[in-house]
Parts: sequence; C-alpha cells; structure tokens
Amino acid sequence: MFANSTTLQVFLYLRQNDIEEIGVRELQRDLKFTSPSTASWHINKLEEAGLVSKLDSNKFILTEKGRNLSTVDLPVNMGHYFLLGRLIAPYNLLLFFHGILLVVICYFWIIKRSLVEIAVTSSLGILISFFLILLFWFQIHTKRKPV
Repeated sequence: MFANSTTLQVFLYLRQNDIEEIGVRELQRDLKFTSPSTASWHINKLEEAGLVSKLDSNKFILTEKGRNLSTVDLPVNMGHYFLLGRLIAPYNLLLFFHGILLVVICYFWIIKRSLVEIAVTSSLGILISFFLILLFWFQIHTKRKPV
C-alpha cells in the first residue's frame, strides 16, 4: 500500500499521535520536512489511497479506513500489523510466540518435571512456527502492487 517510506511516516504520524486535523505546514514543521510541497505530496498520496480526506479548511483528517486499517503493505511486500496502535512486523509476532512457548516449556520442566508435556508442547510449537514461517515467506514472495 505504501510505495514510499515517507508517505508511511506521514500516515504513522497521523495515526499514532491521534491527530484530529492537520494542515500541510503543520505537518511539514512536525515531521521536519524541508518544504510544504513535500508534506503536500505525501498527504495527497494518502488522500488518493482513501486514508485521509481534505476538509474545506484545507486541513486533513484520517478517514474511517485510515483509522481502522489493521495491516499495512510495505515496499518489501511483507504485511505489517497494527497492535495496540503500533506497527508490528510479522517476525516480531513470531518472536513473541517463541517467548511464550519458552515460558510454557520452562514451566513444564521446572515445576511439573513432565517430559511428555514438554514433548507435546515443543512439537506443537515447532508445527505452529513452521506454519507461520511459511506464511511469512509466501507473503514476502507474493508480488503486490503498492499504491
């Protein structure tokens, strides 16, 4: 969806800071762009994608689509996810899953001393990890046309 990282930066700024409405010069100043035309170009790209709309006062606001967007396609063709208002890369979700899995295995090892439960938990973890890695691999290698 975002062919340009600066356009993504503008969108994330609006989304993560809960900006009600913003003008081009305010955006330029806040993001330290060298000229208002840079801010204007990127916010117009967001408007073309339907993520922001222009008010009569020449200010911009996030649209319903922009506020509720849950995944973002980056130029590397790997979707990222919004979790608690922050942009999260898929491999971070995988790392989080492995951390939880490690805690569960340690619980079975230290508290219960059950090799059967460790084996079952490890096997399920390996299967789920394999599935997620394949999913991410297909996401990276699937051609998508950025906006």
